[in-house]
Formats: sequence, C-alpha cells, structure tokens
Amino acid sequence: MTELFSVIRMAYAATLADAVASSANAHVEAALRRDDGSLALDGEYDLPMRADLISRRGTQAGKLLSVDSHTRMQFSVHTLPIPPAIVYVAPFVWDAVALRVGGLFPEQVGAVLAPWFMEWFDPEDANRLNEEGLFGVVHFASDPRPEGALVAVELDLGSAPVQALEDLLARLAAAGARDIRLA
Repeated sequence: MTELFSVIRMAYAATLADAVASSANAHVEAALRRDDGSLALDGEYDLPMRADLISRRGTQAGKLLSVDSHTRMQFSVHTLPIPPAIVYVAPFVWDAVALRVGGLFPEQVGAVLAPWFMEWFDPEDANRLNEEGLFGVVHFASDPRPEGALVAVELDLGSAPVQALEDLLARLAAAGARDIRLA
C-alpha cells in the first residue's frame, strides 16, 4: 500500500510544490492564526487548519489560495488487512480524502483523530522545508460525524508524508475499527 499511497501523494505534492515555486510572495502551508498569534481552532475537537498558500503582497494580500489536485488515479479498490480492520482503498486524492470508519462511534474516531492530527500538523511550525520545498504537514480534518453505520471524516493531508496516513490507519485499527474506507 505504501507504493500506491506514495504515487497518490506525489501527484498532489508536485502540484503544490509547483504552486509554491511560482508564488514567491506567499506564505507556504501557513497555519491559520488569531490576531494574538495563537492557532485558530475550530470544531468539536479544537483542531487548527493550514492554508496551502496565503498571499503576502498587493491586492491579494492575506487571501487564502487553495491548490487542488488535478487528477485522480484510476484503479480497482484495494484491500489491506490491519487487524482487526480491513482497509478498502478506492481512488482518492491526497488533498481531499473521504475517510469512512466502521466499528467505532464518532467520539472514538475523534479520540484517535485529534492527537494524530496535532502530531502531523506541527503546531509549533518546527518542521523545516523538505526537498520538495514543503513542510510535510497535514492541513485539515473535519469533525467525525455519523453517516449511516459508518463515521465520516474529510481530510486534507497537505504535504504530509505517506507515513502520516499509514499511522492514522494503524491507530484506527488499534482502537477497534473493523472497516476503514478511503475514497
């Protein structure tokens, strides 16, 4: 699965890196902050968020710029056992992942998601630019919400490495998830 996730991530990371390279007057993967400099937190789990780019100058100064995936790889659904869970991986894009979890309540998914997100978010902005010119951080996670028998979460994995997604899947399985779907 690591190879598949790497290809999916690379498609988005290259698009984001190209946008960064052509936007010299922008803050890259900036955490949204309040006037006092503290992280702007939102949702039931008080999670922060990152913008892809924020313009620094001119008439666009302060404007959030979103960089979206241009393509979605096409492949058959893959399955991966991470006991006790089975992970189903349908075509998805790195910056807009629809995560669906079975076997856990929304509160249980949130209890896994929030610490995972903060770990990969880098709230202190300590990460250095990597070889792609990016910071290797997640950008957004929605609050978990019931969706039929599953719990739904929307993720923007930003420039986070493949290990971030693998870590989340392992944590959900360890918490007792039985069915994890990525699309």
